[in-house]
Amino acid sequence: MTVRADMEERIRELRSLTNAGTADYTLAGVTYWSDAHLQDILDGNQTKIRHAEMQAQESYDSGGSVIYTEYLTYARNWELSPVIQDVEGKTVAGTVYSFDAINGIVNFAADTTGATRYITGKVYDMSGAAAQVWRRKAAYYAAAYDISTDNHSLKRSQLVQQCTMMAEQFEAQSGVKTIYTMRSDDVTG
Repeated sequence: MTVRADMEERIRELRSLTNAGTADYTLAGVTYWSDAHLQDILDGNQTKIRHAEMQAQESYDSGGSVIYTEYLTYARNWELSPVIQDVEGKTVAGTVYSFDAINGIVNFAADTTGATRYITGKVYDMSGAAAQVWRRKAAYYAAAYDISTDNHSLKRSQLVQQCTMMAEQFEAQSGVKTIYTMRSDDVTG
């Protein structure tokens, strides 16, 4: 599987949260953790945001006039290429704004006068993904055993304990997922 270019930053971050190398171990002929493995886990921890209104933030230009160039999405860890639209549904050119994907902030090059802007894209629960990687590492290391010989002791069980502890820590930080449903047989009118 080809890794999406928009995911490189998220994959790099997940690697740092999980200490996941590109060849930590091999299981059934598959070497873990490739970028594709981490992208799959991230995709399992994504939320699709569709046409969410962003909040324009008031600031001031050098003359003291109110301007609006910064918009907040109130979500973090976005894939890098969201779609920004105006109130008429027209896509805003990517050349007129910059996007801070980690913090979910859109900065326009020029004043938008506070006009409504919407965002569509994917956000990732990095803590949920990290917990999943740590749980999988714990499962792999569970097959290891402690060894003691001649005043030497290797406690491989500590690997499982450490991985489990990290998984629990990230699970505690993981965001609550909300699912909205609509009945298709609900007819009003």
